[in-house]
Amino acid sequence: LASIGYDGVPESGDEADIISRSGGFSYLFNKGADEGSAFLEYLTTNVSPSTTIVYANGNDGSGYGTCQSPSSEHVINAGAIYDLWWNSSSYSGDVICFSSRGPNVLGQVKPNVLATGYLAPRVLPLSETHSGKAAWNDMGGGTSSATPHVAAVIALIYQAYKDAHGVFPTSEKARDILMSSATDIDEEVFAQGSGIINAKRAVEIASGKDGVLIEPALLVTSPVETGSALEFNLTISNYSGKPIDLKPKILVKDKSKELTFENINENILFTLPGDMLDCDLLKVSSYYPRDSRSTKLEKYEGYDLYLYNWRDTDRDGEIQELELESIVSPAGDMGLGFTSEARVHNPAERMDDAIVGILKNRGEIKSDVVKVAVENYEWKPWDIETNLDDNCLRVSIPTPSTTGVFQGKILLEYGDEKQCIPISLSTYLHDDIKINNTGEIYENAKIYGRFEAEPKKFWDSRFYPIYHHGYGLATVEVAWEDPNTDIDVYLYGEDVFNTSKLWKFTAAAPVELPQLKVLKENGHSTRVSGINVILYGDRGVGGSYSKFYTSTGENREIITGELTEGLNLITLHQVVSGGNKYGENVTVKVSPLSFNLIDIRAKAGETVSFLPIGIDGITGFSKGEEIKGEEFAFSPMVFQAKEGDVIMIRSNDAEYSPQIFFDSNGNGTMDWGANIYFGSDDSSEMDELIFSEKRYDGIDPSYTDIIPIHRNGTYFFFVMNLYGCLELYHLKNRCDSNASMPMKIRAPEQAGAYLGIAEKDGNLIPIPVKLVVEAGEPTSISLDTANRTDPNLPFEVKLEVQDKFGNLVENDTATAVIEFNGTTKNVDLVKGKDSINLTAPEKTGIYKIKAQSRYGISETDIEIIDKIPIETGNTSINGTEIEEKMDQIGDTRGPASTKQIKDLPKKVESVSSILTSGNISLTWQASEYADYYNVYRLKGVSSEKLAEVKSPEYTMKGELWESYTFRVSAVNREGNESELGDPVGIVVTP
Repeated sequence: LASIGYDGVPESGDEADIISRSGGFSYLFNKGADEGSAFLEYLTTNVSPSTTIVYANGNDGSGYGTCQSPSSEHVINAGAIYDLWWNSSSYSGDVICFSSRGPNVLGQVKPNVLATGYLAPRVLPLSETHSGKAAWNDMGGGTSSATPHVAAVIALIYQAYKDAHGVFPTSEKARDILMSSATDIDEEVFAQGSGIINAKRAVEIASGKDGVLIEPALLVTSPVETGSALEFNLTISNYSGKPIDLKPKILVKDKSKELTFENINENILFTLPGDMLDCDLLKVSSYYPRDSRSTKLEKYEGYDLYLYNWRDTDRDGEIQELELESIVSPAGDMGLGFTSEARVHNPAERMDDAIVGILKNRGEIKSDVVKVAVENYEWKPWDIETNLDDNCLRVSIPTPSTTGVFQGKILLEYGDEKQCIPISLSTYLHDDIKINNTGEIYENAKIYGRFEAEPKKFWDSRFYPIYHHGYGLATVEVAWEDPNTDIDVYLYGEDVFNTSKLWKFTAAAPVELPQLKVLKENGHSTRVSGINVILYGDRGVGGSYSKFYTSTGENREIITGELTEGLNLITLHQVVSGGNKYGENVTVKVSPLSFNLIDIRAKAGETVSFLPIGIDGITGFSKGEEIKGEEFAFSPMVFQAKEGDVIMIRSNDAEYSPQIFFDSNGNGTMDWGANIYFGSDDSSEMDELIFSEKRYDGIDPSYTDIIPIHRNGTYFFFVMNLYGCLELYHLKNRCDSNASMPMKIRAPEQAGAYLGIAEKDGNLIPIPVKLVVEAGEPTSISLDTANRTDPNLPFEVKLEVQDKFGNLVENDTATAVIEFNGTTKNVDLVKGKDSINLTAPEKTGIYKIKAQSRYGISETDIEIIDKIPIETGNTSINGTEIEEKMDQIGDTRGPASTKQIKDLPKKVESVSSILTSGNISLTWQASEYADYYNVYRLKGVSSEKLAEVKSPEYTMKGELWESYTFRVSAVNREGNESELGDPVGIVVTP
């Protein structure tokens, strides 16, 4: 509506000029190539090019790739800077620790610009203050506060541009004016974009009175091939009339030092080394070792890092509190975590006698030491070609021979002014990744655990494009140094997003809704996260936490996923930091696999030989079970599993959030632990979370999560989406092969389609193995009919040709002779089955139905009675309803293969039920040849075994107003079980 206006017609004049939004989606790892980014890019460039969209870049910390979606080329993303006026400090203009950084997944610059975002003045309604001078407070915070500052400057650009040119600018023109006018603070472009918004200069450029306009104001490009030349043109409009000087630069580390302090769980004061301060950018980072292999908070643990300018006013060489002026001040809960980062641009120019750091203790930590890494960076000349011809700037960048993301800038100077043209690019190889570090601030072969900012979303990411022709599989192996660190791996490939699915109405959409290119997830690490809330004062703080979980159990992660035609992308995401090192050197190995879809066919119960190509094992097989959230209502499905089993989950839900817990204490119940929710008084330990996934975007119907089971025991499966629907496969048996011998696979006895999972080099491959089990050779004809009916009524007898396991043999045609009550009829079974209607005799009693064919004789009994006896306590149940239910259920204990009656104990007869003080008592006649009895309760269309009892009686406690239906069977010493006895029902009443 904002992009097309109230009349639903784009570009008719009633659409919004500027859209300012907070929020966004930080959990997406394909940001910039996700569906939301692609759709807003389409709206901004095709539907309403005069509407400018501004989004908060996010408050997710100093790691790379923390920017939120949408973060496409023409969406403007706002980062945040300090303005410490409220703290009686004159310092402002440094990037705040929680402000999210770029790049997006395509290696493109984010944020675009910076604005004040920490306790910034915020407008209050006059109805609250009754005074314009007092109509503000200092409560604005985060990039959500920076975003309206940016939108306000864009509004000034729109007005000034229209005054000068008679029309409003396009969103692209407004973006370029905004970024061309920004103040460069010598930060890296993935933290600052082009710099801090400058309203005065923006109006001057928009009106054509002063300044320099660059179009486009940044380089935005898709990934390019390594070793190629990236060439592009920029248009420069010089309204200043002053000579322009262009200087390409890259930000390179000059020096680094590490300081180690004894942890005394108190504040730690230190002075930064003076030789580290003469630089363009100073970065100070604190961290400490943790052996928990988790980001779960231990109370309110950790340190906050503050930086101060020290002015030794009394010249006594002693640091006093009144001599300190704040430069960097963490933002409360937004700094909650295990690391802290502070950045200062041009520190030597902005200090007096020294820069002092203070690590302020939040709460007790278990480490013996706290470490501080001090790094300084300089903008060095960048060896690229630039040629300014009149107003056209031609740029040629020789791309590196390695894979990854690279950033720099073209510094444009005129008079006393300077501005930043941000440059970033990503490079790819075909079916391979080659990485190294070059000393630049963004390191492709090193990743850092950044765990500050809003406490539910911490990470540091790296992006590696890879190009592939055709379709296939690849194994991605990532290794790092610290055994307590966990790095997750994601694989994305090109896909299309049908935007028409966004239009939910019967009327035609007001604009064209095309298919757009996106990157779709094709593989990922198993992710384990939980909820951790701790008490802090009178409130709860915290959020989700991550646990160490890798496919190898070590500091090495291996995933297998699909490579699709065109651009693919590998993303690394550090979820747990051991804190033993400042950064992890990583290696990435990609191994494309040749494979064919595996489709195996077998007869029921037979063993087949299968010679696999490209795999060395299969774990399987399972028909799967449909799991609906509404049936569980957030209560768990409980199942038993053994080491070596594999759980496979498939779903195409738009909202997808399964969880699996291990019963850690073996008590058979789900334990949530203390403080899982604010105010919880549960003192038990939480059961171990072994798998947790949460997705909101669309999932391919073949999307599969694979969870290996490493311990025997009880597991709890949750569908956290009430309307979710999943397919759950429990794979239990592994078949191995070697180069010289084919694999032996024993097919299940029940016909149908089964799934297994392939393995290669000990790794599960996310391509299901399909096993189609067909019925074996026909051996008998089964009879299926009601157990009892009324006299003179017609009843149906169903006949099937079955194999020895009770499977329908559809490819068989047979004739059966049916004998009943002195009559004989022929039935031709087409495709293995048919039915016949018989009429019950007038006389009550038990009658035999016999079917004779070339497969032998099958028999069953039917009882003709006037009324079905049901003991129902104080409330009756309709006997017909039970029979209808029994027609649906049949014998749910297994295949209905026909056995000779002499091989089985006698069927249990005359089951009666009595209700006494809420207790249900069942009694029945003793069955001949019975050693014990099984008691079943019917539930829906299935039956649940309640007990095995020696004597012909059973008692249980009933639930008030609950309806129960029971059946009983007899079992002999050899384990042969009779057919189920007739059902008996009862309702528990007061």
